[in-house]
Amino acid sequence: MKTNRLDSRKLSTAFSLFPSGKTCSVWTIPVEFDETWTPDNAEQLASSGIKVRRVLVEPRSETVDEAVAMARDIDAALDRVFVRAPRLHHGVGSATWAVLDAAVPIGREIRIGLEDVLTLPDGRRAPDNAALVVETVLRYA
Repeated sequence: MKTNRLDSRKLSTAFSLFPSGKTCSVWTIPVEFDETWTPDNAEQLASSGIKVRRVLVEPRSETVDEAVAMARDIDAALDRVFVRAPRLHHGVGSATWAVLDAAVPIGREIRIGLEDVLTLPDGRRAPDNAALVVETVLRYA
């Protein structure tokens, strides 16, 4: 996967991270770094000099084993480059619940919503965001 390099000259207004070249506006300092999809992104963050208050870890795979491994690799890369900001893990599609299952025991923050997954852990379609949140609270509380 090709990633864009962070351009420190543009950090006051935006930074480019996404493989597609999209930009994310930065309105608050310290910044929430959104999204960390690969270990390379973690290394780019560290070399950019951006001070972040939280890093979103979002493996972009719907394959369970691959997504969990990618989240673990992103965490390891963040550790290697001394990014100590809290990490919020979330997944995409069918890998979402596995990513959360792996994140909670190691003390990571998690996020859930219809933008991440449309189904409950048992495969039933979630009727709304509230159902996903309730399931998450029951599962991890």
